[in-house]
Amino acid sequence: MDEHSDPGKFWDQIFAREADRYGHAPNDYLRLASGMLKPGSRILSLGEGEGRNAIFLMSLGHQVTCVDASPVARDHALRRIAQQFPGRFVDYQVIDLSLTLPVGSFDAVVSIWCHLPSRIRQRVHAALDTWLLPGGIFICEGYTPDQVRYGTGGPTDLDMLYEPSAIRNELPLNLEVFQKVEREVLEGSRHDGLSSTLQIIARRV
Repeated sequence: MDEHSDPGKFWDQIFAREADRYGHAPNDYLRLASGMLKPGSRILSLGEGEGRNAIFLMSLGHQVTCVDASPVARDHALRRIAQQFPGRFVDYQVIDLSLTLPVGSFDAVVSIWCHLPSRIRQRVHAALDTWLLPGGIFICEGYTPDQVRYGTGGPTDLDMLYEPSAIRNELPLNLEVFQKVEREVLEGSRHDGLSSTLQIIARRV
């Protein structure tokens, strides 16, 4: 079983063995970039996992639609969300992005560590122009190919990493922030240490 052949089962096995794999706190870059979201935004969160980023966004008053390939991650996320926001409905869709894409119109799309094979990632990025309403923003952080040398998290398959020039060419949006950074990432047991990441804020005009 590998992430390419059946991502749902691959991540089910991982999250079944190790709940809270990436901790409970939201991603640091998302926390910083969230100030650019308009109040009460409708947000699509790709690769949401166990819900930490969705819970943060919901705490700010946003409405979040979550997408992930793993039913186990969804179940963990919905339990967490129910504890934080009793009785509040969350649309959490189990979707293999290699087979289908979510539908809808959103004020923002969030992609934090949503590493996909490049052929699938290109389809996802092309869909941003459809998902985002005019003025909507894309908030993204992903590991760059240099991350393989650090060994502090993320995939080792270079095709799944965020090579800046390739990502720049894929995005059908106006780039407002597009920076390769070296920073400490401390998120649970699997993102732990100095890392090379690509941080993006892009807008549909």
